[in-house]
Parts: sequence; structure tokens; C-alpha cells
Amino acid sequence: MRTPRCSVALVLLAMSAGPATRPTKPFVSDDYGFRLSVPADWIVPGRPDDGQVFTAWMPLRAAARGGPATRPGAGPFRVGGVGLRVERGPRGQPDKQVLRDLTDSMAASLFADEKLAAKHVALRPATVGDLPAARQVRFTVDQDGRSVAVMYVVAVRNGVEYVFNIAAPADQLDGLLPDVTAMLASFDVRE
Repeated sequence: MRTPRCSVALVLLAMSAGPATRPTKPFVSDDYGFRLSVPADWIVPGRPDDGQVFTAWMPLRAAARGGPATRPGAGPFRVGGVGLRVERGPRGQPDKQVLRDLTDSMAASLFADEKLAAKHVALRPATVGDLPAARQVRFTVDQDGRSVAVMYVVAVRNGVEYVFNIAAPADQLDGLLPDVTAMLASFDVRE
């Protein structure tokens, strides 16, 4: 079994997701050869969070907090997150096998990590742009006395692993999914 390369150090972004049909802005990575569409009001910092090649935050709404928007992670936990890691998978294996091995080892490690204490681990098919093989690993953890829903969406193409991390308070993740689904659908690997 491979050691999973995902950590639960997640990128955070504030919640208040609207419909996925709202205006978007392009994000292009020349270094990693991909592009995707991000909701126009999300913040894409000039430098992604540690271990990520892409990070996006939705700004805290001043009306929701009664004050000015702040960087996600500051103050009470009212945020969720999206980040992306890109890594070369093992050589010589078909993409579908790499995907299966990676997501199965992620799920197994979530059950085995007593410190993490992941609950409700589920593996499901997923869609990421036009990539032929994708799966999601979804689970919940307790963080600072709150239930947090976490979803890894993994896709593999030509031996390269694309691992999206999505996290939000457990009762709010479903509200973020329309925008995340639209972002994942727009993901395009440039040849």
C-alpha cells in the first residue's frame, strides 16, 4: 500500500457559496500546465498555501460577521476551503490503477489515524474537467470542537495526480459544492 501524500492541513476559505452560475475569473498555472475558472469574488493569493499549487478563498461577508472581511482562518471557525496539489504518480501503472491505489490508501489511512479520528469515510466517483479517471474521498473530523467536512477530489492523467482539498463546517459543505463542482468541471490540463 502506498503512503498517501495528502495531509489534513487544509486551505481555508470563507463560506457563503452562491449559485455556480455567477461570474468567474480564470486561473492559469503555466508551471503546472492547468487552468480553471474561479468564482469572481473568491480570493486567489499570489502565493498558494504551503504544499499547494492553487489556493482559493471566498472572502468573509461583512454582513455575516458584522464587520470588515478578514483573511480566512482568523477568528471563529466559519470558513471552508479549496486547494490543489499536483504530484507525479508511480511510473508504469495505468491511470485508473494509480487513482484506485491512491484513493484506497487515503481512505485506509483515515481509518487508521487515531489522532485524526475521521468519521463517515466514503469513496465515490467524481468529475474533474475532461480527465478520464476521478474519485472523491469524503469524511468528517472534529476540529476545535466543531464537525468539519473534508473532501479530497482526486484525478489522474498521464501519471500526474491532481488532488483537490475541500473543507468546510460539516453543516455548510453542501452549500459550497455548486461552486466547487463548477470549478472542477472547468479544470483543463494543457498539453
